[in-house]
Amino acid sequence: MHAGRGGFEEYLAVRNLSSHSTLSTTTPTTTTMSPPSSFKQYEVQGAGIESLTVVDAPLPALKANEVLVKIKAVSLQYRDLMVVSGGYRTPVLPNIVPCSDGAGQVVSLGAEVKRWKVGDRVVSNFFLDHLDAEGMTPEIAQTALGGAAHGVLAEYRAFPAHSLLEIPAHLSYEEASTLPCAALTAYTALSSGPHGHPLKAGDTVLIQGTGGVSIFALQFAVASGASTIVLSSSDEKLALAAKLGARHVVNYNTTPEWGKEARAMTPGGRGVDRVVDVVGNEMIEHPSSAHESMPCRRTGTSVKLRVHSLS
Repeated sequence: MHAGRGGFEEYLAVRNLSSHSTLSTTTPTTTTMSPPSSFKQYEVQGAGIESLTVVDAPLPALKANEVLVKIKAVSLQYRDLMVVSGGYRTPVLPNIVPCSDGAGQVVSLGAEVKRWKVGDRVVSNFFLDHLDAEGMTPEIAQTALGGAAHGVLAEYRAFPAHSLLEIPAHLSYEEASTLPCAALTAYTALSSGPHGHPLKAGDTVLIQGTGGVSIFALQFAVASGASTIVLSSSDEKLALAAKLGARHVVNYNTTPEWGKEARAMTPGGRGVDRVVDVVGNEMIEHPSSAHESMPCRRTGTSVKLRVHSLS
């Protein structure tokens, strides 16, 4: 990282972040790995990629229940691009530190933190205070990283101790950083369905696209024993989906009436049980995707729609 403004290429390149500060500080109320007194972070100082600016920020004084994390990897979501470009319809903080998904190492603990120890590898939750499935409130919505709350595109960030999860030993920082937004969106889409029933072996899932959410949904569905149908306009990406376990792949450019084709791929032509659609507001504004998804569905099908932004 370096001071000044960077283009989108630089933004994409910021995955492994290392401190350029040589000063260190400790406080009597924390257990610490002697982090520096200041660090670098990206801020959105305007609208557009060109407004991304690297700034020096003072290391925050930890509250009793907070954990200081040295960010090791950050993954990018389409939402992050919308926030940076000024196209995100939900209000964001002025000079927002972007990006919601990051992973890192615990370097300092608040006085009352018992769950974590220095050196632990952790990943943050998208909503810092969203701890259970039924608990979403307007107040919790204000803890969304990289939007209502500052995000993780920084060398260090303080988190409430309850907002962190341990990274399994078999995952790298880079791999873990992809989980909070894309993986959990896919998991949520498949773990609840008609009448509250989760996905089960023998179900058929139609997955639109081959982005992060779609690829996670594919892998979760395959692991659940479900049959999968993946749509894309790219034969190359469909080949990758097949390698990941997709039973059927359809190029919607060469098969414009893919809804009928997908239905014919299901047992007895009964139709699919789940549709995971990540087109979002584009589907609502240009409903050809929704039109084609109708003939492929069986009665009672659950359609999971990921909407990026609506006015």
